[in-house]
Amino acid sequence: MPYSTTKGKTIYLDEYAIDFAEGTLISPANEPITVQSKFLQVLSILIENFPEAVSRDELIDRVWDGNFFVGDKA
Repeated sequence: MPYSTTKGKTIYLDEYAIDFAEGTLISPANEPITVQSKFLQVLSILIENFPEAVSRDELIDRVWDGNFFVGDKA
């Protein structure tokens, strides 16, 4: 489950806040910015595993259910 430690939480990064419960990024002006759920899933996994690196294969497996046809942009 990709949100095991961040689900329902707000994480603060510099002047931004990521509200995982609402699926939004909060700007320094306190305005919500809607982001794609895949972005939040990837970010959640990276936060959970910090400071360890997460391989592309692991991200594909956990976020895209092992679909190796995910493009390079992802």
